[in-house]
Amino acid sequence: MPAKSVFQSNKNVQFLSQLGVQIRAKRKHLNVTAKMAADAAGMSRNTWHRLEKGEASITIGSYLAAVDALGMALKLEDELDSAPVQQSLPKTIAVKEYPGLKQLAWHLQADACVTPQQALDLYERNGRHLDQETLTHAEKQLIALLQKQVH
Repeated sequence: MPAKSVFQSNKNVQFLSQLGVQIRAKRKHLNVTAKMAADAAGMSRNTWHRLEKGEASITIGSYLAAVDALGMALKLEDELDSAPVQQSLPKTIAVKEYPGLKQLAWHLQADACVTPQQALDLYERNGRHLDQETLTHAEKQLIALLQKQVH
């Protein structure tokens, strides 16, 4: 029975699932059977199938061997480095557009808007309750901008 991964954030689970889908699509595109691909990567067919499902218990070395066997390449980038940064704050911030802020402002109406100062206060007072890995890129940008421009 395969080992279970100790830590699986939603972001990493989604990444592995997408990687598995891409590996499977490339194998199918090349008209290669799972057995042939597994042999080329030096693993069992069972491991190959688990890898295509994006299971976190598969070692990173196995994922790299599969990518290499299919002539693919992995490119990792930090979301914050790859996207343009918003430079100015709006006069009001719609709470519903930011899931983390919506969670922190549970007491406000669904269509509420807050000032940048109110948003920063909410993040600073209660941000420890948010799972930082589930925040959207836009929300991370907003928080950074609030920290820079408000006070």
